[in-house]
Amino acid sequence: MRGFTLVELMIVVVIIAVIAAIAVPNLISSKKAAKQSSVIGNLRSLATAQETYATTHSNRYADSFDDINFLTNVANTKQIFRAGYNYYLVVNDAYTDWYAYALARTSDDGDYHYFVDKSSVIRHESSSTTVSNPETYTSNPVGRSWTPIGD
Repeated sequence: MRGFTLVELMIVVVIIAVIAAIAVPNLISSKKAAKQSSVIGNLRSLATAQETYATTHSNRYADSFDDINFLTNVANTKQIFRAGYNYYLVVNDAYTDWYAYALARTSDDGDYHYFVDKSSVIRHESSSTTVSNPETYTSNPVGRSWTPIGD
């Protein structure tokens, strides 16, 4: 019986290394794309949940994620972390306006930060951009460089 030679084993190892070098970057980018798709879906659900809540609560929006059963059941939650993104819900003092951010924790988690408001239009901007104090309500956060999804 004849076994494998050292050269044959080295060739097999090199072939496996080449296949891994090709597959791993594709796997990483697919994981990032899946996280970004998940964020977009979550923000769509959030916008729908806010509109439903306002319909049943005299046009007042929920001021925490748990009021609309969005990704948590912890009372008074205005910030949550899921799948590499920090979600922030910001509501004005009269509960008549709201917006939410989903900020990528690192560039490995996503290429974009996301934003949605009561118009239900989801917007994004590069995750290399810093968002200053996302928990503070400002009347026009859209004045930044947010680009609607699909544009």
